[in-house]
Amino acid sequence: MNKKLFGVLLSICTSVFCRAQEDQSSMYQWRRTVSREIDAPQKNINATHDTSLAEMIIQAVKVGELLAYNSYDAGFSHQLTLEEVLETNVDCQLDTMYIIDPKTGKETAMAPKKFDFSKIKKFEILEEWSFNPHSGKTKIEISGVAPVRDIYGDDGVYRGRVPMFLVRYSDVRAIIVRHDLMHPERTISSEIWKDCFSKDTNINLRQQKVTRRIDMEEKEDTVHHHLGNANKDTCLSLMFYCSIHANQMAAYGDPNFTIAADLSPNTILQTMKKTFDVDEIFDPETNAPRPINVMQMAETYFCSLHSYKILEEWKFDPVQGKTEIQITGIAPCYSPYDGDPNKKREYYPVFWARYNDTRDIIARYEQYHPTNTIAGHIWNDYFFTDIKPTPLETSVKNEKK
Repeated sequence: MNKKLFGVLLSICTSVFCRAQEDQSSMYQWRRTVSREIDAPQKNINATHDTSLAEMIIQAVKVGELLAYNSYDAGFSHQLTLEEVLETNVDCQLDTMYIIDPKTGKETAMAPKKFDFSKIKKFEILEEWSFNPHSGKTKIEISGVAPVRDIYGDDGVYRGRVPMFLVRYSDVRAIIVRHDLMHPERTISSEIWKDCFSKDTNINLRQQKVTRRIDMEEKEDTVHHHLGNANKDTCLSLMFYCSIHANQMAAYGDPNFTIAADLSPNTILQTMKKTFDVDEIFDPETNAPRPINVMQMAETYFCSLHSYKILEEWKFDPVQGKTEIQITGIAPCYSPYDGDPNKKREYYPVFWARYNDTRDIIARYEQYHPTNTIAGHIWNDYFFTDIKPTPLETSVKNEKK
């Protein structure tokens, strides 16, 4: 009886502990509201009765099917009346045109002028981003959509563009699905997804593996060290190598994690020869490595690697407007130097490691380098760089050249 009771209590405590860990992990997240512009899918000019997505949204607002909000109100607290929408966007009104006969001076009513929907060439997409630095998972949810129209002066000169109003994505989702079914080659879902990658990339609409490179050299922090020696800091790539050398972590030669990496001393030395001018390690007469301790050689080499490639798997649900990004791998990179400072540097992985295998090592490293973290570089790279992530297939092809 006591054993059964103990088992039940143990099960309850374990469940509560696991749930508390999950709650704590979910609470420790970085969040950001992001807006970005994408190209608006245009209607088929060869079709007589085709309707653009912008026209479908605006007409739905006019008849009261959609609620419109101020375009600068990310919290959807300032709802606009139809009068406010029309007042703000004068071109949307269907005013009757009048023509005056120059001879008689008589004014004649003509057909109402229609809003030129071709002026809407962009959509503004409002997104909520959240990132869990421990698990390496990012979640993106589209919260709003705003048609963006071009503005012209009375002289016909282009003045810029401005969002007309904002609608909740959950409200407009049915209209977007209906539009995308009628225009499978010109969907807003594909425009949203493709905007995350290079324009010339042939990508899968729902799932994509990509690599991005982050550079940690500019913020190298050697103030704290777990051994108390600030002059001899432990860099992240060396911590990776030490774990691999102690058989605590596996290293791979490919981002698919199918081939074991060659990290023999001779291979490391040859890579060092490509990367640095290391006369103190190689005898210039015989071109052979001088006698040297393996760990000393590894420390010299791996502490010089400040660039990393990050492997990510993107998954997109076009109907729900949700994207998940999971970091799956990380690779310290070296860059061969040929003496030309003006030549663009290429970066090649020394080895690949599964992200799950490196999380504890990264956490230990970041405790002593709080201003130079992998998570911080990845998070900033999402928003503050114009460089798009590279599809995995393209990245692998470039490395083989």
